[in-house]
Amino acid sequence: MINRLRVLQANKGQFANGRELSSACKTNKDLRHEIEVLSKHILNKNVSGCQNCYMDAYIELVNLNINKVMEKQKCDFRLRAGVLLRDVVSRDPKKNCSNANITNELALYHLKTNPECRKYFDKIPDDFNEQLKSYLLPAEKEIKVKQAEVEEKAKLAVEAAKKVQAEAEEKAVAQVAAMLKAGETKTVIKDKFKEIEKVGEKNTTVKFISELIARAEKLNMAN
Repeated sequence: MINRLRVLQANKGQFANGRELSSACKTNKDLRHEIEVLSKHILNKNVSGCQNCYMDAYIELVNLNINKVMEKQKCDFRLRAGVLLRDVVSRDPKKNCSNANITNELALYHLKTNPECRKYFDKIPDDFNEQLKSYLLPAEKEIKVKQAEVEEKAKLAVEAAKKVQAEAEEKAVAQVAAMLKAGETKTVIKDKFKEIEKVGEKNTTVKFISELIARAEKLNMAN
């Protein structure tokens, strides 16, 4: 249907004025049929009767935004004919919903903010409850985004702290390795490091100093 709509829109320049369009809507059976089919599938309404009805539908069709139509075509929800759902939370007219602008996002917004409106739907997907549970209102999304930002900052801070700690330990290991090469005994090295309260953020406990010495020995062996 999208391709047929593209063709209709691409050929809209064939009519020089409203009089030509009106005449075509009255006498051109192929055009009338195309308007009927596209109106039913895209505008969700039946077109019949005089040429003015066909003209109005034609003008509406050729002025549709293709991207919005494609989004609407993917929609799992459909309202009853003529229904208009109004935003009961923020009273935002942009969030009003009809079959002309319905999307999954907009349908779920209304069903979550106003559960009573479910009776106005003609079509609801089988996994509706699962979709509704996972759907987040704009305010909830904002909170989630902020939480994600806080978590990301905390993660980066932890990674930065780990990097600083690793650099401090590498420096200490290199220092111990140099002391070992110079002939310092492990006991002397331990005593010297006991005088240093911390390496980075780690306390210089006996166990930690022993770990540094072991790493320094491996470093000397590798070199």
